[in-house]
Amino acid sequence: MTKLADLTPAKTVLIGAAARGRPAQYQKEIDTVLPQGLKDTRFTYDLHDADDEWDSKLEECQALILTSRGFGGQAIERARNLRFVQKLGRSVERVDVEACRAHGMQVSVLPDAGHVAVAEHRVSSILCVISTVTILFPGIPTESAMNQFAIMFSDRFTQARG
Repeated sequence: MTKLADLTPAKTVLIGAAARGRPAQYQKEIDTVLPQGLKDTRFTYDLHDADDEWDSKLEECQALILTSRGFGGQAIERARNLRFVQKLGRSVERVDVEACRAHGMQVSVLPDAGHVAVAEHRVSSILCVISTVTILFPGIPTESAMNQFAIMFSDRFTQARG
């Protein structure tokens, strides 16, 4: 099985994201977790919405990371150097997996990508609501609101984990 570390000589990874993507944030997250052995890897970004709408960077890359974007047959034909496709999220319905394999590309799916970010967003939203409630209703002590949140959150977390 092909791994990102096996791509030689120059490692070029293209991140395909929706037009609303955030390359600066992606790069910050990548820099945080990138192993030392991959520090010479070049990451580029292609931000479009259509499955077959890709820049010329697609023809150069050896690995492709798909966030919320598809990968269609026309794009697969153009990706002559591509050997590894990583799909983030459960759904591969917009990725022509059979065509990828027919062109010698390994396809991998990471089903839980983003779940931590979603949980963090949820917690921060709840904290915002609590702070708003304590401002609008000054009679409610902040500690009480925070305690209620902690109890509710720990109960939900325990239920979710089983």
